[in-house]
Amino acid sequence: MNIIIDFKHIKLSFGANEVLTDVSFEIKQGELVGLIGRNGTGKSTISKLIIGSLQPLNKGKSPYAKIPGLVS
Repeated sequence: MNIIIDFKHIKLSFGANEVLTDVSFEIKQGELVGLIGRNGTGKSTISKLIIGSLQPLNKGKSPYAKIPGLVS
């Protein structure tokens, strides 16, 4: 299956507050994935990275979704 989302060692900070450190995962076409966790653990931040409304600090492998119709 094709990989449609590929995060490799993603890092993100808001000012001096580092909110994501070394996040890595991949999602393949056809997989169903849920994002769960307590308040303030980064679920919305990861979602915003997936759709491209936030940019990671590091320039590792591009994490942006390749899902037709989701991101132009």
